Amino acid sequence: MGLPVVSFGERVGVAELIEHGRNGFIVETEEEALACIGQLADDLELMRAIGEAARTTLVEVMKAQTGAILDFYLQGNKTDSGAAREFQY
Repeated sequence: MGLPVVSFGERVGVAELIEHGRNGFIVETEEEALACIGQLADDLELMRAIGEAARTTLVEVMKAQTGAILDFYLQGNKTDSGAAREFQY
């Protein structure tokens, strides 16, 4: 089972992966965060659906990054190997 994510709006870290209302919630204020958490607490089906979508997103990202991570470590951190490229997801 995945867990739904409520994150503040800075597009860094986990917030870069969140599509508001599909696999989590992006909020700007504490009041918005509390409203999203309340909505999830009141609607267990929504909590399950958002959580599963969040897990699916993370699994897809990890699969997409696995090759680049292996290249990076197995080729001795050579930046010209292409392993330092931007990850795509």
